[in-house]
Amino acid sequence: MKQTFLLQTILIIASFLIVIPKISSYNFTGISIYDTDYQKLERNTVIHWLNFEELENKLQTTPKPILIDAYTNWCGWCKRMDATTFKDEQVGKILTDSYYAVKLNAEGEANIRFDGKVFKEYELAKQLGVRGFPTVILINPETNQSKILTGYQKASPLSKQLVKFMK
Repeated sequence: MKQTFLLQTILIIASFLIVIPKISSYNFTGISIYDTDYQKLERNTVIHWLNFEELENKLQTTPKPILIDAYTNWCGWCKRMDATTFKDEQVGKILTDSYYAVKLNAEGEANIRFDGKVFKEYELAKQLGVRGFPTVILINPETNQSKILTGYQKASPLSKQLVKFMK
C-alpha cells in the first residue's frame, strides 16, 4: 500500500514537471516565448525592423529618431509586445514615417556598431540603461535626447509617447 502511494505521488509530480513548463512557455498570443525568429515576426507586422548596420548607414544620410526594442529570448512580455503593440497600425505608421526601429537582444553576444563604437549586444543594453524587459528606448540623434520606457507598452500610450518625443 505504501509503495503504491509513493509510486502514484512520483507519477503525479513527474507529470507536473512535464506539463507545466510546456504551458508556461507560451504567452497565449500564439507566439512561443522561446521563438526568436524575428524575421518571421517582421513578416507579420507593419514595422520595418533594421539591423544596427542598416541603422548606422541610414543615420548618415537621413537622421531620424530611433526606437530600440530591447528584448530577451525568454521574455514573454517582449513576445506579447511583438504580437500586439508592434502590430498596431498606428504604432506602425508612426514608426515607419518618423523613426528607425531596431531590435536589441539585451543578452546577446553579437558585436554591433552603434554611435561609432563597437559593443556586444548586452554591453549596449547596459550602456543604454536597460534594467528590465521589454524596454523601449527612444533616441533623437540630432538633440541627443533619450527616453526609456520599461515594461510592456500598450499601443495607444506608446503612440502618444512616440509623437510627444518627436516634438
